[in-house]
Amino acid sequence: MDFLLFLVFLFIAIMRLLPVRLSSGNGGVDQWTWKAIIDEMRKGVRMPVNLDKFLLDEKQWYPPLFQWLMAKLPASVYEKHASLVSVTLDLFRAGLLIYTTFMFSGSLVAAIIAGLVYAVTPLLVTYNMQLNPRGMGALFLDITLLGVLNLFYLGGSSLWVLVIVFFSGLVLITHKMTTQLLAFLALVGAVVGADFRFLLILPAARVWELIVTGK
Repeated sequence: MDFLLFLVFLFIAIMRLLPVRLSSGNGGVDQWTWKAIIDEMRKGVRMPVNLDKFLLDEKQWYPPLFQWLMAKLPASVYEKHASLVSVTLDLFRAGLLIYTTFMFSGSLVAAIIAGLVYAVTPLLVTYNMQLNPRGMGALFLDITLLGVLNLFYLGGSSLWVLVIVFFSGLVLITHKMTTQLLAFLALVGAVVGADFRFLLILPAARVWELIVTGK
């Protein structure tokens, strides 16, 4: 069983690393944008970063966590191995998907199918080889939803409240579209599931964000 799931995970890793190898690790358009933002932050520039050489908005109003963390790493990590950063984040998500699918369903077949589908989804294969905060935000959202599942539906420990608040707060300071998805899921959960607790997730995350960032 463990060996089969390991083989699925290995297949996902190959499907992520092969495109990086074939593309010489050049990533895509987003990668160069984020490299420029990180370079500015390494110089001590605070968000929002102004990138005059890009035909974008006057200021780069992105949540700060991802580029702040990248700026703390040696420059060679994101200059020479930028694609591997995104691939590593994606593999964390893949491992979490396989593990949780098996744990909650008890089905080896379901876990294998989930892993194989994740491995060959075209958008995940191509986009997650670029340096960008989407993968990190998505990982934090996955963990938030895992906490919701355990606390709201499986009668898990109240400690899951801390998990939900902590990681939903990280979503807010990591990626804008993932934050929008979190808000949508909270609203749908409250309406469809008739559970008002979903509506508490974003306010709690916002309070956590204010405590951490002061903004």
